[in-house]
Amino acid sequence: MCCVLRVGERSTSALSLSRTHPFSTAELRLLDQLQPVLQLGDERQVEVGETIGARLSPRERQIFEYLVRGFRNEDIARALGTSPATVRNQLVRLYRKTGVGTRLELVGLATSRLLSNAAAGGGR
Repeated sequence: MCCVLRVGERSTSALSLSRTHPFSTAELRLLDQLQPVLQLGDERQVEVGETIGARLSPRERQIFEYLVRGFRNEDIARALGTSPATVRNQLVRLYRKTGVGTRLELVGLATSRLLSNAAAGGGR
């Protein structure tokens, strides 16, 4: 998951979370308290996805959305009912269309567009 947190008028930061094991009870309580902030970032993420998505196929848009939310290739493949190798091939096309070379750069692209939008007053 990747989202943007905004404090005041100008201060923004990006937050990316990825998990390989379940959250503890204490972590779940903390996430529950943070949920309104995380949802705001997720809404902005969708806006960026729509902007970038204008150049992408429907399947590439799906993969992009899973990728910026921190899903691994295996998780994306499971969610879409395909193989990890197919996801890798689709990621290569996605990178080419967006002008990046890695998943980290793609998440960075999404984050930088979110931050630019927030700095320009396009945030909520």
